[in-house]
Amino acid sequence: MTENKNKEKEIPVEFVEDSQAIPQAAEEQLHLEETESAEPHSKKGKKIKEDHKKKLEEFQKKCDDLNEQYLRIRAEFSNYKKRVDREQLELADYVKGEIIKKFLPILDDFDRMLKMSDGEVNNHTLLEGAKLISDKFNQILNDFGVQKIVAIGQDFNPQIHDAMLLQKVEEAEKNGKILSVFQEGYLLKERLLRASKVIIGQFEQTEVKN
Repeated sequence: MTENKNKEKEIPVEFVEDSQAIPQAAEEQLHLEETESAEPHSKKGKKIKEDHKKKLEEFQKKCDDLNEQYLRIRAEFSNYKKRVDREQLELADYVKGEIIKKFLPILDDFDRMLKMSDGEVNNHTLLEGAKLISDKFNQILNDFGVQKIVAIGQDFNPQIHDAMLLQKVEEAEKNGKILSVFQEGYLLKERLLRASKVIIGQFEQTEVKN
């Protein structure tokens, strides 16, 4: 009787081994399912990451393009502003020069009167008054940037001198030199307002006869 009870309690070895293998198989199956489930998520995450990277690169390119356009427009505007400022200054100088040229004949009259008088005018008060007006007028011209062209003793320069007459000279060093000024010339900064009308020396070597 006792033997029968012991036999009933005995469990086959195969059953025990199979029962131990069940949890291990279940664990392997679960790991396989998790792996298979994770693969699509991993691929999806990689694709999202690549899309974000691509969009970021496109956005960066647009930013670079806009920045380049901004710098180009800024440079063009700066050059435009400089050109406009320069043209305005040139226009102002041109208008100023045209106005000043209208006054030059008046100054010529004063200069001629002073040269012709040569201090021999009886009325010294009149002479001094004319000289004072002439000096003030020249000062106004200087304030505007107008300068009288230095001519006497200088080499003739067709850019700023207008030859009125050739006068023979005995000294070779005076050949081509300006001897006198018939009418003064003026410069407004670098711009010629009026050329000086001058008389130029001309040297002719005399042949010595034996």
